[in-house]
Amino acid sequence: MKHAWLSPLALLRRDQSGSSAVEFAAVCIPLMFFLFGILEFGRAIWVEEALQNTVSKVSRCIGMKLANCASSGTYSSSLTATYAQTAAQSWGLTIPVSNITTSASTSCPGMSGSTSYAKVTISYPLTNVAAYLIPSLANQTVSAQACFPMAP
Repeated sequence: MKHAWLSPLALLRRDQSGSSAVEFAAVCIPLMFFLFGILEFGRAIWVEEALQNTVSKVSRCIGMKLANCASSGTYSSSLTATYAQTAAQSWGLTIPVSNITTSASTSCPGMSGSTSYAKVTISYPLTNVAAYLIPSLANQTVSAQACFPMAP
C-alpha cells in the first residue's frame, strides 16, 4: 500500500516486469539480421568459389581435349556443357545450359601471344532470403570466367 496515492498510469510507468522482453526484442532483431547477413554473404562467396572451380575444370578439359569435352579429339559444345553441369552439380549447383558459354579457340583478356585459348564463362542467379526484405538484393548474378591454352 505504499503507492496507494499514485494513479494507475503512474503505477504502470514504474512497472518493470516487461522490460526484459522489450530489451531482448531490441537486441535480438538487429542481431538476427546481422547473423543472416553473414550467412548470406558467406554463401555468395561459396557460390563464387564453386563457379570458379567449375570454369577452371571445364576450360582445362577443353584445352587438353579430354574425353569429357571432346569427341575423337574435336571440341564438342554439347559434351562440354554436360561436363560443366556435372562439375557444378558436384558443388550442389544446378546450372542451366543457357548460362554456360564455351569457346575452343579465342583470345582471353590479359593473355598475349599467338596461342588460342579455351574460354568458359558461367553465370548463376543467386537467390537469397534477404531479397524479400531488401528488394535491391533480388536478381543478383554471380559469374566466373576461365581461360586455358589449347593443346596442339
